[in-house]
Amino acid sequence: MTTKKNVNKDATQKRERDLLKETFIDLENELKLLRSSRRKLEQKMGTVSKHLSSVQAEEIQLRNEISELMKKETNLEKNRSGLKDKMTDLTKRIDKVKSIGRELKDI
Repeated sequence: MTTKKNVNKDATQKRERDLLKETFIDLENELKLLRSSRRKLEQKMGTVSKHLSSVQAEEIQLRNEISELMKKETNLEKNRSGLKDKMTDLTKRIDKVKSIGRELKDI
């Protein structure tokens, strides 16, 4: 009978070892999958990071262009305002000259 117990004990231990071996193999496979996923995510993150840097550089460039355009717009607005003032002044002078011309005709 002791041999039957030993055989059963050995068989049980073998099953336990086999189960542990399968568990370790499954864990190794899962680790491989996780490592692969991590590498893919790191590559994707690198790509996204480069793209973000590119977009940020483009944003800075566009902001600078907008700033330059705003300066030009300010200058053009000043010129327009100055020309408007000159036109108003010229209109007044023309009206004065016309008024003087009418007065001279009346004399």
